[in-house]
Amino acid sequence: MTAQYQEGIDRIRAYLREQNPAHDTRLPSERDFVALLGIPRPAVNKALACLIAAGVLRREGYKLYAGDPPPPPGPPPIHVLIPRGIMVNELGPLEAAHDVARERRSHTIPLLTRDAADEREALTRLLREKISGFVIWPHGPACPVDLLTQFRQQGTPFVVCDQDVEDFDFVGVDNEAGTTLAVQHLVAQGHRNLAYLTLPWPLPSLGHRCAGYRQACQAAGLQGAAAQIIEVPDFSETSSAEAFATLRKRYPKATAFVASNDSIALPVMAGAQAAGVRVPQELSAVGFDDIRAAGQATPALTTIRQDFYEIGYQATQLLYQRLTATPPRDPLQSVRMRLHPRLIIRGSAGSRVS
Repeated sequence: MTAQYQEGIDRIRAYLREQNPAHDTRLPSERDFVALLGIPRPAVNKALACLIAAGVLRREGYKLYAGDPPPPPGPPPIHVLIPRGIMVNELGPLEAAHDVARERRSHTIPLLTRDAADEREALTRLLREKISGFVIWPHGPACPVDLLTQFRQQGTPFVVCDQDVEDFDFVGVDNEAGTTLAVQHLVAQGHRNLAYLTLPWPLPSLGHRCAGYRQACQAAGLQGAAAQIIEVPDFSETSSAEAFATLRKRYPKATAFVASNDSIALPVMAGAQAAGVRVPQELSAVGFDDIRAAGQATPALTTIRQDFYEIGYQATQLLYQRLTATPPRDPLQSVRMRLHPRLIIRGSAGSRVS
């Protein structure tokens, strides 16, 4: 019986593929299928029951019809371009995009790019393929504005995360609010002599973070601290070691520093400890981003958290809104979302001891 009813299922499916009946076309009866397939009636009965349960067939009284037509397909898949470096520290943006796509019965196509050149190559390829849309977290200072402009001219919707460039749809953290929180926390701990360490890249996000630091210092009456800014060329250990040496030489009375990124704060903090400077007793540190390593350091790094998952979630929601809007939204009417950051207090920023 088992083999016969399974054979019945396969042969009825083959019949449907061959005949391709319309939704309202009546199919052969159970008795007709027995004669047609040459299989005992109990096996045909069980095969039909299984196919009805699976939605392949439907029964109205004694009549058989093809199953209900499948629901209309969801939105087309979207691409997600994201640097491999972010994936090392945070899976959040890609997970969020996947979750949103699944909610909408769609899916994502992730593209992990090594560097700015790899990113440009991927975008150039996507331009030729005429894709439905994408979310991008650009690499470093070389945001490909020229290519993004071509996508807009082509009518392909996209959302930029992290870097608020031109007038494209954007989702990211409120960077100025983040460094303001950092300064306010250190001032509340009694620190009056602060310094700021930042990458020199001409990124909008870094510019906003530096502006927030300056404004917060000025609001606290720390005019000198507002000007105490050190540029760190890159994330390398050598640059971080030199940054700590510069901090001690240029601003020897500084009791705390704020860094534009955790990836700067952590090695500078380690450099201080290697030089015999106790953290936070002699030098307090606050980072920005809350990457995974921040909570694993000794002491754990006080930092400003931007929610990578939430950024990815909101960006993907915005993209699908663009894809499904009726009538389509004007691509020139951009949407900008700045999510509020959170201060994560850990062990690297202590009270100022006189």
